[in-house]
Amino acid sequence: MKKRVKQILFAVGCIVILLLCLSQCDGCAPKKGAGVPTKPIAVKAIQDSLFDAIDIPYETIEVDADKTQIITTASGETLTIPAGAFLNAKGEKVTGKVSLKFRKFTNPVEYVVARIPMTYQGKIMESGGMFELNALQQNDTLLVNPEQKIKMKYASWTSSQDYRIFNLNKSTNAWELTGKDEVVSQKNKNDQSDKTFIKSKPRLASSNAFSIQDETQRYPEVKEYENVLFDPVDNDCGLTEGNFTDFDLKSNKDGSFTVTGILKIGNKVVSQQSCRCYLAFQEGIAYSKAMQTYQQKYKRYLDRHLQNVRSKEEKKIIYDTRDESIGEINRIMEIDNFGYVNCDILFNIPSDYFVPDFQDFNGKPIEFYTLFLVNKKRKTYLSCNDLNKITYFREQGNVLWGVSKQGEYLYLKSEEFNQIQPGEKRQKIRLHTKKGVKNLEELKALIYQ
Repeated sequence: MKKRVKQILFAVGCIVILLLCLSQCDGCAPKKGAGVPTKPIAVKAIQDSLFDAIDIPYETIEVDADKTQIITTASGETLTIPAGAFLNAKGEKVTGKVSLKFRKFTNPVEYVVARIPMTYQGKIMESGGMFELNALQQNDTLLVNPEQKIKMKYASWTSSQDYRIFNLNKSTNAWELTGKDEVVSQKNKNDQSDKTFIKSKPRLASSNAFSIQDETQRYPEVKEYENVLFDPVDNDCGLTEGNFTDFDLKSNKDGSFTVTGILKIGNKVVSQQSCRCYLAFQEGIAYSKAMQTYQQKYKRYLDRHLQNVRSKEEKKIIYDTRDESIGEINRIMEIDNFGYVNCDILFNIPSDYFVPDFQDFNGKPIEFYTLFLVNKKRKTYLSCNDLNKITYFREQGNVLWGVSKQGEYLYLKSEEFNQIQPGEKRQKIRLHTKKGVKNLEELKALIYQ
C-alpha cells in the first residue's frame, strides 16, 4: 500500500513540474537560434514553383542513330552527329530513332532560374556560351559514344582563346573541366539574294561594349535605334569615352562600323585610335526594342527570303541568328558528356562589398528566401549567402534580385546599384517588389530595365 502511495505521489509531482514548465514557455513559440530552420520546406516550394513556371523549355530534335546528320537548332547552333554516336546504359550502340533535348542559356537570369551553379574550385565562371543537351530513346537516357563524338558549333560574343569547356556532374552538381574548344572567326561570302541588302542584326552587348555621346544624330543606321552601344569585333580595343575628346564613325559594307577616337588639345589632334565594332544593346528592354526596330525595317526583305527556305525549322532560324553575309565568331567543341556544357573563363571572387539594411519602399524589412547578384557584363552571378555583407563586382552592370518568403520577386536596378557606397557602414537599400511575373522574358525585362 505504501509503495502504491509513493508511485501516485511521484506521478503527481511529475505532472506539477510539467505544468510549471508549460506555464513559462511563452506559448511554446520556438526560440530564435534553437535549431528552427530559417528556410522551411514550404518557402523553398514557393521559389521552386516560381522558377519552374518560367524555366527555359527544351527543343526536341528527332535524329536517326544509324546515319550521319547535320542538324541546326531553332536558335542557330549546328550539331554534326556521326552514325553510332549514342550508347545505352550497357555501353551498347543504339540504333533507330533518338530524341535530342536541347536548350540554350544566354544570360545570368537564365542560369539562376535553371539552378545552374557558376563557381569552380573557389573561382567564379564567366560564360562564353552554355547549353544543355540530352539524348533519349523510349524514355531511356543515352550516353555519348567516346569513339563517335557529336560536334557542336555555336555563335559566341567573344573570340578569346582563354575559355575552357566544363561539364556539370549531375550527381555532385559541380563542374568538371573537360577540355578546350576551337574558335573560328569567319566571313561568309555574300550571295545575290535579298539577304545582302539587310544590315547586321542588333547584338547582345559584351563586357567590352561602350557608348558614344551624341553620335546617334549623325548616322541614320545608328539613329533609328535607342540606347546604342558599340561592341568591338576583336574584344577590347581600348576605346572609352573618357579617353578621347571626339569620336568619328564610318559605316562599313558588312554592317559594322569603324569607330575612331580622337584626342584633341585645343584644335590640335594629339592622337587617335580606331577599331571595328558592331551595334549592340544591353539585354532586356533595350535589346528587345532594337530587334523590333530591325525586324520592322527589313520585314519586306526577310519575308521575301522566307519564301525560299525549305522548312518551318529554317524559318525560325532567320530571326534568331546573325545575318550570313557578315563575319561571325563561332566556337566548335566535341560533346564529351550529355547534360550541361559550359564554355568559361575563371576569375577570383571580388573583394568589394557593402553592408545593407534591406527594406521595401514602405520602409518595412524584407524577409528573404534567396538573393542573387547578377553582373550583366561578366555574364555571371553570385549567390548572396550572407545578407549582412553583399559582395559585388567593381565594374558597372550589377543587379540585385531574388525571392521573398512571401513569393515576391525582389530587385534593385543597375542605376540604383551604382549609387551604393562600398564599405562597412550600414546602408539603407530599398528593393522593388513584383508579383505576377508570367514568363522568363518578363523577368529579364524587369531585372534588366
